[in-house]
Amino acid sequence: MSELLYGKNPILETLRAGRRKAQKFFHLKSARPDPSLEEVLGLCRESQVKVSEVGRDWFEAKLSGVLAQGWALEASEFPYVELEGLFLKLSEKKQSIVLALDQIQDPQNLGAILRNAEAVAVDAVLICTDRAIEVTPAVVKASAGACEHLAISKVVNLARAMEQLKERGFWAVGTSLETEENGLSFDWPEKTLLVLGSEGKGMRRLIHEKCDFLIKLPLLGRISSLNVASTAAVCMYEIVRKQRFKA
Repeated sequence: MSELLYGKNPILETLRAGRRKAQKFFHLKSARPDPSLEEVLGLCRESQVKVSEVGRDWFEAKLSGVLAQGWALEASEFPYVELEGLFLKLSEKKQSIVLALDQIQDPQNLGAILRNAEAVAVDAVLICTDRAIEVTPAVVKASAGACEHLAISKVVNLARAMEQLKERGFWAVGTSLETEENGLSFDWPEKTLLVLGSEGKGMRRLIHEKCDFLIKLPLLGRISSLNVASTAAVCMYEIVRKQRFKA
C-alpha cells in the first residue's frame, strides 16, 4: 500500500529520514531557484525515485483542499516499530522519555505533539490502534515531517504496554485536572512515561489507574484547560529541563 504525502517540509524530512519506500515525486515548475527543491531532486536521484513535473490541475485533482505547496510524494505507509524491539532499546537507557497517547483523534493535535516530541528527542511514542488517529499524510503535514524521525508504535492494549515499560524502569506520569500536583515543580523521573488523554475525555479509567503519578499545569488566566498538544509541549520541555539541565 502507498499513500500521497504533501507539503515541502514533510516531503523533505521523509526523504532525509529514508525510512519509507518512495516511488514518485510530483512538483510544480518553479519560476525561481529553490534550494529545497534541489535537495529533494538530489535525494530522489540517490534513491532512484521517479520525478514528474505536473500542472496545478493535477494537484487540484489529487490533493484538493489541502496546502500541498506544489509538492507531493507517493510513498509506502508509515513504518511503525515493533514493541519488543523498542523495549530492548529502552531497557538499556538511563534517561528516557516515552509518550503514551490514549486515543488522540485529531490529526492536528497528533502532528503538533509529534513535532514537539522530535524537538526534544523523545525515545518513542505509543499510539492506540482503536479509536485513534494513525500517522496519516495529514498528521505528517501537521508535524512538518518530524514524525518521520520518530519511533512510533501502534498498540492494541495501551495499559499492558504501560505495565511492560514500568517493568523496565519507567514511571508513568499522567496529566489530569483531578490532581493538585503541579507539573512545573514535579520531580520528573529519569525514565518518564508521559501519558496524555484524548481531546475532551482525557485518559480512560484503566489508563488513569495505571499511572504512578498525576500532574497538572497551573492555569493562571481565565480558561479552564489547555489542549492536549499544548500540555504535551510544556510537559516534555519540563522533563528535559529537569533531566538534562538539572534546573
